[in-house]
Amino acid sequence: MRNQSFDPAVLGDNEATLSFVRNLLESSTEYSTIGKDLEGNRRLWNEDSQRIYGYAASEAVGKANCSILHPPEATPGKDASGRMIGALLISKDISAEIQLKSELRKLEENPREVLETAPATMVIVTAEGKDSNSADGCLPKAVKAL
Repeated sequence: MRNQSFDPAVLGDNEATLSFVRNLLESSTEYSTIGKDLEGNRRLWNEDSQRIYGYAASEAVGKANCSILHPPEATPGKDASGRMIGALLISKDISAEIQLKSELRKLEENPREVLETAPATMVIVTAEGKDSNSADGCLPKAVKAL
């Protein structure tokens, strides 16, 4: 007997099942959820899929598969008997995180860039109280006065 990961009573009739699946797709606000059938046609497409990939549901659902949207590691979907009926891909847009990491790495490699792009004057002071960016290690008079 297969391990049930949900209560089948929640599905009820066809209309209840459709409503349940529709609510799941619409409530996902951070993850793209895309489903396809065995012929490669997209059958599920939530709002985050639209945001990430740029296609409205009307442009994606029922259309032929695209390898960009469905990499080989998509999870196979199976029916009650275990027969494969399609695939499901759930993904998250991490482009902003990648961009932030890239910017942080650049700043770590060149901390002087922080000083040059800062809106106000900044001085990096060593533990000994010396300016780490000046040749003689002396702090400007304005900083010493503080």
